[in-house]
Amino acid sequence: MKKLISLCLVLSFVFCLLISCQPAGNERSESGQNSTPVSVAPLGVTAEEMAQAVMATVTMPEMVAGSQRVISSYYDFAVVTECEDYACYLTSSGATADEVGIFVFKSENDAKEAVKKMEKRRDDQITSFTGYVDTEVPRLQNAKIGTVGRVAYYIVTSDPTAGVTALEGKLK
Repeated sequence: MKKLISLCLVLSFVFCLLISCQPAGNERSESGQNSTPVSVAPLGVTAEEMAQAVMATVTMPEMVAGSQRVISSYYDFAVVTECEDYACYLTSSGATADEVGIFVFKSENDAKEAVKKMEKRRDDQITSFTGYVDTEVPRLQNAKIGTVGRVAYYIVTSDPTAGVTALEGKLK
């Protein structure tokens, strides 16, 4: 009976994740990038380009771009008003913890504040995956969360260190 209930919970979680990752309205263009023009002149690279560089460092499961609404609820900050640019990708199945979030803030202090919220996201994910998909817990514990200037990042992959290196390379 426990296995049946666990299976139902997993399927419900996957279904909710897939539905919640669908953009509402014109939040993202068909390419998955922000539809709102952003100012990235000081960086010379977009959040999308940084996220793609991070994801290229490892073999990733199928990933979907998170909508503004989903990202804001996951990270507890409003990407629309607080970020100048962002790109966030989540695993489409919900069975793995893979996630890449790149957020460009208006200031370094704003980026540092976001890190606290990202750490809470990681801790919440550890709680969610414990007893559900225990093999993902060490990956979450090894997540890379930090800042490079006014860019905050959340990287959960099989090699998050390589992702940080790729991100830093894009910012040079």
